[in-house]
Amino acid sequence: MTPTRTQHLPAFAPGSFYRDLDDLMPISPSKEPDMSASDRDAACVPNEDPDWDWYSIQWAEHEGRHWVERVNWDGIPGSALRFSGRLLDYSDIEGDGHEMLEIAHAIEHGGCTDYGRCAVETLEDGTVELWSPRNSRGRARVTRRVALGIARSIRGVAPVVEEIEGEVE
Repeated sequence: MTPTRTQHLPAFAPGSFYRDLDDLMPISPSKEPDMSASDRDAACVPNEDPDWDWYSIQWAEHEGRHWVERVNWDGIPGSALRFSGRLLDYSDIEGDGHEMLEIAHAIEHGGCTDYGRCAVETLEDGTVELWSPRNSRGRARVTRRVALGIARSIRGVAPVVEEIEGEVE
């Protein structure tokens, strides 16, 4: 499934979600993050409401599936809402049009920038890491080719704002 807009989940009836929680969610095993650079294509996707200036970076091809999963972070049990389009397991990389254009600029110029829910850093080997400073427990590492595709995608969907000035870190 190729995403066209960020999809919202339906609301759950009070009580019904938690009553069946144990049946729905096996506990995720702890695992070390894969730090190899992904060559899987990704894209910038606008929110489904055209009046809302909000975008997320997602895998270009994914199942479009949402689910809840039991997790255990640092000995604290909980649950996580998962989405097959996320570059990172438990958090979206998202922001408004201006922030996304800054992300594209940093990718194109081999730099870094960060905002509350989206950040990017180009590493010495040319790979690029993306994450959400507010929500991520790690970083998604992609090849330079994928990162430049993300930048092109951002420029294709984000609104035109005044040109970004200044140096990238």
